[in-house]
Amino acid sequence: GYNSKDITRAIDNLIIMFKRNWSYILQFVRRQDMYSMYHYARPNHSGVPEERFIQSLPHLRGERFGRHVAINVMNHDTIEFRIFKGTLSRQAILATIQFVHVMCGLGSTLSMQEALKVNWQDIIDASLPHKELIAYMIRRELVDEKGIAMAPKNL
Repeated sequence: GYNSKDITRAIDNLIIMFKRNWSYILQFVRRQDMYSMYHYARPNHSGVPEERFIQSLPHLRGERFGRHVAINVMNHDTIEFRIFKGTLSRQAILATIQFVHVMCGLGSTLSMQEALKVNWQDIIDASLPHKELIAYMIRRELVDEKGIAMAPKNL
């Protein structure tokens, strides 16, 4: 079982990894309307100066924007990922579930110092066992056929 310290570390690591890979994540979730992204699921790190980011983590996982953040932890014992656009596509649904699984796995096993270094290629490498996720990333032009990260598109 996890204790509250482990859960807090995992949430902080998720916020860190999302911040470091935000442009890729936006492309993954198919969000192109920045208004809806910032209105319904703004990044937890929005408006925080880089030099104060780590010190601001307790505030970023709190009630700063209410529940309208990419990683919402306002409900007890629940982590809600609010970034995904609705879909009926089986591949997109499976890829989304696998992506959350990969990110939570990384968040719960890495130290904060390790999470601060996670880049998109690291996320791809952790995703390799998930064929639907990799196929979806290829389709979204986030990774090439050889498993190498591609540059994110400007949204």
